[in-house]
Amino acid sequence: MGWRPSEVRDASLRDFLAAVSGWMEATGRADAYNPPLTPDELGDLMEKYPDG
Repeated sequence: MGWRPSEVRDASLRDFLAAVSGWMEATGRADAYNPPLTPDELGDLMEKYPDG
């Protein structure tokens, strides 16, 4: 997408996912898009990788 690391960190998860979705559609990669995580999947990942 061309974002710098600081831009990724500064974006909310919702904004980042919207940007990824738009970028994938604009570049013809929309068929490779995976649906968002379920709340349970997200919770599991957040437990496994807590913010430092």
